[in-house]
Amino acid sequence: MNRQILYDRYPNEDIVFLEGNLYDDAILGVARDDKVLRVIYSEVILIEILSADMDYMDAVEYYFNIAGSYLGPGTPIYMEDLPDDLDFN
Repeated sequence: MNRQILYDRYPNEDIVFLEGNLYDDAILGVARDDKVLRVIYSEVILIEILSADMDYMDAVEYYFNIAGSYLGPGTPIYMEDLPDDLDFN
């Protein structure tokens, strides 16, 4: 998802994105938390993006550094993608 779409849809919101638009393909949507709009990123897609420039384990470590960063009240949410065949029964 392109961040411009979110800027256009929510023109009066202070939206916090990860720096640069490299990670825009990992945006899944938004959620409200205490009236603050927060961008939701896919953990799996972020790691895939990072893996293009580094070894997989380094990408995972870098991802956890990103996910552990506080960027203010609108800090993004990082969703753990669950496999399609996961059985909750």
